[in-house]
Amino acid sequence: MYKITYLILIFTSLPLYFVNAKPVAPQKTFNAASIYLTKLCENDKQNHKKHINQIDNAIVGLSKGQNLSDCFQKSQFFKSNEKNQISYISKDLLKLSGSASLVNLHNDQTVLRLTTSQPWQTGYAFIKSPKTIQSFSTFFSFKISEPYYSGADGFVFVIKSEIENLGGYASGLGYSGIKNCIGIEFDSYLNYEYNDPNDHHVGIVLNGDSLHPLDYSYISPDFKNGNTWYVWIDYNGKNLEVRVNHCLARPEKSHLSKQIDIFNILGNDVGFFGFTGATGGYWENHDILEWELKEKFEPIIKNVNVVRYYVDKSIEISGNGLSWETAFKTIHEAVNQAGCLVDIFIKQGNYLINEPIIIQAMQTNIYGGFEGDENDINDRSSNIITTINGQNFVQCFVVENEKKMLLDRLTIINGKSDNGGAIFINNAEVFIKNVIFKHNNALYNGGAIWNFSESILELVNCLFINNQSESNTGGAIYGDYHSNTAIYNCTFFGNSAKTNGGALFLHKSNADIVNSIFWNNKATQESEISIDELSKIDVSFSTIKGYFFGHGNIDDDPNFIDPDADNYHLRVNSPCINVGSEKIERIDFSDLSSNLRQKGRIDMGAYEFQNTFEIIKPNIINIHDNKIEAQGSISISNQAAHDLIVSLKSETINLPLSLTLPSGITNVSFNLTIPETLINEESTCYTMIACIENYVTSTYVLQIDENKTITFTSHNPDWPGYPLLEITDNNNSTENMEIYNLDNSLNDTNSHTHK
Repeated sequence: MYKITYLILIFTSLPLYFVNAKPVAPQKTFNAASIYLTKLCENDKQNHKKHINQIDNAIVGLSKGQNLSDCFQKSQFFKSNEKNQISYISKDLLKLSGSASLVNLHNDQTVLRLTTSQPWQTGYAFIKSPKTIQSFSTFFSFKISEPYYSGADGFVFVIKSEIENLGGYASGLGYSGIKNCIGIEFDSYLNYEYNDPNDHHVGIVLNGDSLHPLDYSYISPDFKNGNTWYVWIDYNGKNLEVRVNHCLARPEKSHLSKQIDIFNILGNDVGFFGFTGATGGYWENHDILEWELKEKFEPIIKNVNVVRYYVDKSIEISGNGLSWETAFKTIHEAVNQAGCLVDIFIKQGNYLINEPIIIQAMQTNIYGGFEGDENDINDRSSNIITTINGQNFVQCFVVENEKKMLLDRLTIINGKSDNGGAIFINNAEVFIKNVIFKHNNALYNGGAIWNFSESILELVNCLFINNQSESNTGGAIYGDYHSNTAIYNCTFFGNSAKTNGGALFLHKSNADIVNSIFWNNKATQESEISIDELSKIDVSFSTIKGYFFGHGNIDDDPNFIDPDADNYHLRVNSPCINVGSEKIERIDFSDLSSNLRQKGRIDMGAYEFQNTFEIIKPNIINIHDNKIEAQGSISISNQAAHDLIVSLKSETINLPLSLTLPSGITNVSFNLTIPETLINEESTCYTMIACIENYVTSTYVLQIDENKTITFTSHNPDWPGYPLLEITDNNNSTENMEIYNLDNSLNDTNSHTHK
């Protein structure tokens, strides 16, 4: 018996002109394997070896020509000097029974069709020679098409002990009754009487029993949609893993994983690999498109390229989505077109949806905030808004079954569902940053998000406002059934639940919360955060109304600028400024408004306080015979969202009691005067304190020493927010500037400018 360590089945036909020069009688079409076999017949064994060494991947094809089969019999196996032995196989090495046949499709693609779209059919296709079961890796693709009504019944990938051991006619997926075997079923019909989970699931079955799988997993979307699906099955001698995807990217996590001893099931260390399929009163085509098999554990990885699609609701006619000029008109078009890895750029605007956006690609990154001419996410402006609007009618997003999704720079509003008004996450991984969830509604749990069934959800720089759970728990988020939720630098305000957890409720799940604000959320009990006894939560460096145990947590009013106007930026006197933790790897350098977060202790919540107050410096000094006049200023680093009142206080200097720094203005100047009576005193200090909204921003000291030298000393707090009573004489941060020597100058009128 020859040992083949790597097999590939490809059912793709090639045009005639590739084989015109072959000595074999030409056929209408040949597949790739046929061509290689023909080449082998033209050369001696040494050339066979050389040719095989030059091929990266062994190809197992399906030949239509008997001459090619004869050729194959003459040169069936030739070992190369490579580590992996490579072989080619023709149609004659497959044993086809029942309705199984090779079908040449209209696009010249040859497929292995287990059943046609006809009732009561059963098809079998197995490699004639046994292969090792000690360990293996296999990959194949399939398509189910032309279903009659709901379609039926499905097919099974089978490893069995005897090749003649066939299943029952048109029953049990063609697998029923086969002894000493293991199978992976792809069931496309819902048998209520057998407690099938649904009509599109995959399961591990034993010894011809397709009704009682050892384990099963849902596949989403329905694999009867006529699209190509890809399957990876790997066995390391102990553990059997199954992965399914509708694109070529091999999922990181398996859909099925089971410790199993295939040797004990088959009673042998080799087995026959193949497929069975069946139809009944309903029917469909069951096609195997390609198949690779390695007789060792070595998972098969395919090369996958990231594709970018563009969406612009203002475009008149949808294009191919590959540029702004040919953009899709709807988000659904982009998502439905997506293969494995896809970036979707969405232009600004209000996108009304009438059905959920179902994430189908393995990794989908959805970015909003584009004006419509950018080619990179870093080119976006901070004030561009892209809104996904469920119109109080539909759930906005559904992410299921090992899919990964990134949402960035979106506003999701008016989503509505029984659970998870905006997003439903099921056994998937979702990363959401810079997203606003507003006015989403769930009848039961999770007004905005329902995180379910071992899913991983990570939220960064997100704002949840006025989301609602009408009759149960989790006004904003409901974590359920072994899910994990991470919340970093997010703000929750005004969310509500009927019973528990106005903002967050955890049921048999875990959460990690850092640098976040939970304020004015409502529920009958535990209005901010509520967890059951089977859940675990860690909260730190966060503001939670009513307090929540954890390091660095506070329960002081965060002092938002204007919640009634949806302005959740922090006022200068907010206790949330510079009291967060910077030791979180996933925290972005910028906040929800795309403003940079400062180094060191960052703020709590979605918005970083941006204004830093510069020291008060006299920039013009006028020295007269009876007084010193100076002009000072106070500056902020960014425009304020509202008018700021600056209070000035001094016991020895004449200056205004208060100044107004209007919104949109970053600098205000004022005059100060030191009278002659104080100037004549030696070593006298003159102190001013500047406060904004009753919090100290800087302290300024003017001192004249015995040498009649004026020195200005300023103290800036490390962060805006020191209460006035906490200022001490020990100023650690100072700026000393020797301005003027006053000898012989007081009797003259002089003007000086300090630069």
